Amino acid sequence: MWFIGWPLGLLLSAISSVFGITGKLLLKLAHNERDKEETAATQRELRKSHGSLPSPTISSGKSNLGCTYFYCGLFSMLVMNPALGALAYCFATQSLLAPMAGLTIGWNTLFGPILLPHERLTTNDFVGAVLIFTGCVLVGVSGTHESPPLPVEELPARFQSFSFVLYCIVLLALLSFLIHHAKHALHFTTTSRRAGVESSPVSSPEQLPVIARVSLSVFAGVMSGQLFFLAAVMRTLHDDGASRIWSFPLTYVCIVGAVGTALLGLYLLNEALAVEDAVVVIYLYEASYIMSGAISGLCFFRDMNHLSAWHYTLPAAGC
Repeated sequence: MWFIGWPLGLLLSAISSVFGITGKLLLKLAHNERDKEETAATQRELRKSHGSLPSPTISSGKSNLGCTYFYCGLFSMLVMNPALGALAYCFATQSLLAPMAGLTIGWNTLFGPILLPHERLTTNDFVGAVLIFTGCVLVGVSGTHESPPLPVEELPARFQSFSFVLYCIVLLALLSFLIHHAKHALHFTTTSRRAGVESSPVSSPEQLPVIARVSLSVFAGVMSGQLFFLAAVMRTLHDDGASRIWSFPLTYVCIVGAVGTALLGLYLLNEALAVEDAVVVIYLYEASYIMSGAISGLCFFRDMNHLSAWHYTLPAAGC
């Protein structure tokens, strides 16, 4: 029964990533359907203002297809993906599972052209996907396959450790940079695009600075990546005191943090998909998602301290 262990954790993580990419692509399809409806509405208004009869090819009713895509995408990302991902933690460590999220980019290369045929993949995209799959294999081979025991009593000391404090400082600095540049894209999506307000300095996503669109995608990935760390802390609380897990204040902090970062990450991802192609958004989102998840685990749990240097080199190359 060797399979009932870290290999099963990797398999569950891989299946979880399929639901993750499906949800992201469905959200992009929902945005595309909304754009079609807005274009059709504009054409109807133009025809009406010129006194022309409505074209039979332009539907006057609002399609429910966009809503179907949106809610199916939410179900895939909020229910199936986290459920299988959480189950994977029962069999493998955080530092081993976090880089496995890179499989999503591989699935994006496979499913993207099928669901979004207008978004063409370049040769570099395919090469990048192959490298990411290779990286996931390297992580599976070189990452730690055992969870070092961590008593609940040691958790406060881990939060005060130099490596974790340094991680928090770097994270805050990075978030400040991303928020500063992503605010232009968020302003566009929450004003002119959504409510028809003309206060945004740009009228289309293409007019937004590249750094604004990139920062928004990375911001979404960094926030979602904190879920790895928070879920792993909750697993530690459960393993060391399953019968008294609800007596730890940290349990409630982790629950609120996990739900908050997951919802914020999903909101930011949805906004990023509104201003950039899914291919670009998913690559940036998953890269930052993987890095923040893996680094936070290494800084807090230090579950690879007992391994030699090459075990760090291969996961770094894979990421």
